Amino acid sequence: MIVVADDAAWPLVRSAIGVEASGEFTLENGGDVVQMFDSPAAAGEGVVFLHIGEPAADAMLALNLNRDKLLSRKCRFLLRLRGLGAFQRFVREAPDCYSIRDAVALIEPQAAIDLEPSQEAEPDVEHRIANERSPAALLALGVELLMQGRLEGGYRALDRGIALLERKKRLSAHDRSILAALHYRRADCTIKQERRAHMQEALRVLGPVRDEFSEQYAMILSQRSDYYGSEIAVAREALDAAEQATPPNPDLVARQLIVLADAYLCRQDARGTREALGQAQMAWLATENRLFMHRLEAVLLITEGRWKEATHKLEDSLRQTAQAGPRLGIHSFALALSDLLIRQGELEAAVDAIASVESEQADELRLRVRCSQGEPDALRGLEDLADVIAGDGDLSRALARASAIAGWTRLAVRAGLLEGWSLDRMDAAIAVLVSRVAAVAPATPPWARIEADLLAADNLLARAGSELLAAEAAESALALARAGAPELIAVCVGRVAVAALRSGSLERLDALLGDAARAAEAHHLPGEAARIAGLRLWYAIQRGAGVGEAEQALDDAFARSGSVLVQAEVLLRVGRGAGRRDLVGRARRIYHALPWPEREGACLEALGMPQAARDRYEAFGLRLAALAVDRNPEPEPVDA
Repeated sequence: MIVVADDAAWPLVRSAIGVEASGEFTLENGGDVVQMFDSPAAAGEGVVFLHIGEPAADAMLALNLNRDKLLSRKCRFLLRLRGLGAFQRFVREAPDCYSIRDAVALIEPQAAIDLEPSQEAEPDVEHRIANERSPAALLALGVELLMQGRLEGGYRALDRGIALLERKKRLSAHDRSILAALHYRRADCTIKQERRAHMQEALRVLGPVRDEFSEQYAMILSQRSDYYGSEIAVAREALDAAEQATPPNPDLVARQLIVLADAYLCRQDARGTREALGQAQMAWLATENRLFMHRLEAVLLITEGRWKEATHKLEDSLRQTAQAGPRLGIHSFALALSDLLIRQGELEAAVDAIASVESEQADELRLRVRCSQGEPDALRGLEDLADVIAGDGDLSRALARASAIAGWTRLAVRAGLLEGWSLDRMDAAIAVLVSRVAAVAPATPPWARIEADLLAADNLLARAGSELLAAEAAESALALARAGAPELIAVCVGRVAVAALRSGSLERLDALLGDAARAAEAHHLPGEAARIAGLRLWYAIQRGAGVGEAEQALDDAFARSGSVLVQAEVLLRVGRGAGRRDLVGRARRIYHALPWPEREGACLEALGMPQAARDRYEAFGLRLAALAVDRNPEPEPVDA
């Protein structure tokens, strides 16, 4: 690979590449080139960094004469040319060597990080969209706007491109390729159902000419998804096809590895994610893919419980994205960093991380901080849920927001900062939202309908004595999952099982847990499999039989997932439900090490140590949780 970067930009570029050099050489003449090829590093299997400046014409000529060695060695070479002048001279002096490159990256001089919106007048995008007649140009404009975070404009450009092509009576092969690309890009940053529909349409359109556009078809096919994201089997099939392509295409292989890694991560398979990312060579990826890979690595570190490393990764990535340009990428790193800082109890730092980010997600993070700090105005604002119910578009997002608001409301009532009637208002608002989803949400796939029933079940499980009603709502979700979304069987059974274990109604539980385990295995959901294994241990403890086998099965499930967060969550739930202090203690140690003070405090409450929990909350400014323990030391019921 050739990287064109001056000395000021190189340190940032090197950090972004993320590959350790097995050897590093500055080449000024032919003798330097000979010594480099004779070195142990050039005989190994790592990545060798070579640096050449514009005056080093002799070194360029020597590399050109020895280009076959660059191809035949087991190691890979990254040639860093010091600026545009060196690059232009290299192309002239070593054209044969330049022709065997895998990729070229030209890096602009280092710029300061800028999260602020541009103050320059924006061009009349609406005029461009309305008057553009070329679908290919609309595709390019739509992608440009999406990368800038201007989603509405991007969607309008892509939708117009789609409409122009759909008006044609006959589509050429090129038309089909453009139309498929428009649908593929239209799926970016949209809700699950719309994403699925656009991906299916892209495959349908491209199907008749798939042999002519095999790489494009494989890329779209690899992102055929269910509720959790790309299906593992399809992503693996696309990767196999990319690896067997002739001639070899390293960039396509790397992109398919990223798709596979993302699919594993969405299913809480940390081990699979780590393996896929380990195979992808970041230095050979386009900027957009490299930024996405940075974010995957950060989320994986969070999942593995390596939070300090994840924090540093996100901070570094935030700096690196400034040079790459896409504002959407910059903001996504800022949002992820803020979320992680909130979990670690670094509330002020979390707000600072998104100080210049204006979005609905950023506002929700700021609300989390204000509620955690027990700010009265923020808590009183929770009483009005009209804005949650009003959402007609992303119903899943409205349901998730309602769930979060319900949790804050319950904690505020427990802390004495809201009156008890706030719970009644919350129940009524949730009932209205669930009814609205049932009336307007798509029946195929029934994802939002299932989410609505699970929200109702969770709201009921949050109070003692409502287990039978919670089970009814969860059973409704389970029936929908069996009929049209089998990947959600396990998560629905989880709610049914918690309600059954809390109420002692265990007659059907063994069969249900077996169904859930098989569904989790069939849809590659190791995180859900671990949760089901945890519920089976709780069930075994309650029956007083098979406890040892259930404990071993749970440890095996933890190992398969590799997610420290799943492990801690399951240990706390089962430990509380089954009265096993040792399991709660294991969860506490995990949360303490991360650190996640809010969850560690919950463990201390479960261990009957309310004062210790209060002290932990207070130390991190979690005033709402501290007040709740003061006023009512009894923990809330075990949830699902």
